[in-house]
Amino acid sequence: MRIHFEFNHANPLLDLLVEVATDYIMKDLGLDKSKSSVIISTERTVTIGDMDCLGLAEKVGSVYYVSIKSSLSVKKAINTLAHELRHIWQFVNGWTMDMESPYYERPQEIDAFAYGDEFTERMIHEIYDAYKARKLLVA
Repeated sequence: MRIHFEFNHANPLLDLLVEVATDYIMKDLGLDKSKSSVIISTERTVTIGDMDCLGLAEKVGSVYYVSIKSSLSVKKAINTLAHELRHIWQFVNGWTMDMESPYYERPQEIDAFAYGDEFTERMIHEIYDAYKARKLLVA
């Protein structure tokens, strides 16, 4: 998948984190082999209608878009990015998006929340293990 980043630079550390984490998530989901394009941005506000959101994934024409709120903590940003990229995976894999059920009961949201939580925990453990290994090497 061709990736283009559009950062608002409100939080340069978050911008870097999003760029690095995107590579891991795309490979984890198998999206790195897709010929589609995705534009990933950090935004001061992310909204759907009048609802304030942490992130958003959508398809417009042949391009996928992911927006992440730039004020998120590191852990919440990883979780939200994984959640939104899971929606891109769902789009690519032909999921039918249920927009009628209550938000937290929609199959695509249940799946995206589960993936976001699982990926975030796995990433935190990998970072912690790398930190421990580095600390042992320095000591």
